Amino acid sequence: EPCRRCPGRAHTMASVMSPGEASAVSGPSASASFGCAVCGASFGGRNALFRHLRRQASCGEQGGLVAIDQEDAAKAQGAENKSTPQQQEKKKKPKKEDTEHKKLNLETRPETYAEELAVKVAAVWTLFGGLALQLPEPEVFESPPDHYRMRCEFDIWQDHRGPSYTMFSGKERVQIQHYPMGTKLISEKLMPVLLDVLRREEVLRLRLFQVNFHTTLHGDGLVGLLYHTPYNRPERRAKEERRQAEKQARELLEASIDRGVVAERCEERGGDAVEGEVDQEEEGQQDKEATSAAAIDDCPLTEAWTSAAERLSAALGGASVVGHSRGRRAVVGRPWVEERLRVAGVAEPPRYR
Repeated sequence: EPCRRCPGRAHTMASVMSPGEASAVSGPSASASFGCAVCGASFGGRNALFRHLRRQASCGEQGGLVAIDQEDAAKAQGAENKSTPQQQEKKKKPKKEDTEHKKLNLETRPETYAEELAVKVAAVWTLFGGLALQLPEPEVFESPPDHYRMRCEFDIWQDHRGPSYTMFSGKERVQIQHYPMGTKLISEKLMPVLLDVLRREEVLRLRLFQVNFHTTLHGDGLVGLLYHTPYNRPERRAKEERRQAEKQARELLEASIDRGVVAERCEERGGDAVEGEVDQEEEGQQDKEATSAAAIDDCPLTEAWTSAAERLSAALGGASVVGHSRGRRAVVGRPWVEERLRVAGVAEPPRYR
């Protein structure tokens, strides 16, 4: 019988079966047992026979299965050789899990800033070395060696010791005790004061998972607090069903009004039909308002949160506080910061938000 694994090689099965077994399975009875012609063992199916040939090296070699496996391996090797150089290079690259992440380094190294800047200036200057032009010496404008970053964000980790700022180095969570890259307003004022207030104000730290800081050269500051919203599936499913029912009721009422059905019923019943349908519409609107109110209750940005955020803003020296939760926003102060730039020859500094 032809082998299903390699069409055109009918001798494979015959070589591992006795003549009687081969004639038995070639007929209408396909349920006959399969036997190994080398050792005489019988099996209930082809798969069991092939497993036996692979496990028994002598039977597999004499039965022809080793040659089939070698042929399959050669085909696979040929297919691999036909792959493009880009595909072969991709196979050689290690998986992301195997790559080592750089260690999180937040140090600014102000003592070596001048030396590192000189190396960068020299590297840039060599790029112009092949030009025939006589270029003037480069003019270098130094930036502050530390406290130069005016925006940053941190995850909030909460445990029995209270909230703390964290960042990730790969999959490792690293607690941030000091952030010298941030402006002095961030590192020396906003960050420590915010943690102190969060430890006292439970309504501010409940469901809090991220904090954003935004400052300007002028000294304006904003703190963004991001919150998780509880996802109550049964309650939200019920709200969605009520919303769909209200939508269908409104569509039916509008269609009835368009066809003049309400007017005819009004004449027949003396206005009772119209009044009843209007009452139903008002009830649906009330249910909709109740549903919207329940959705707002799910949001952590409540009146109690606003009161606590006002106390936080006062502790931060007047910095604005903005809370975000699933598409909703609550603002104490302003949702933006203002920058003022000093421009030579301009008396009034330009401002932008």
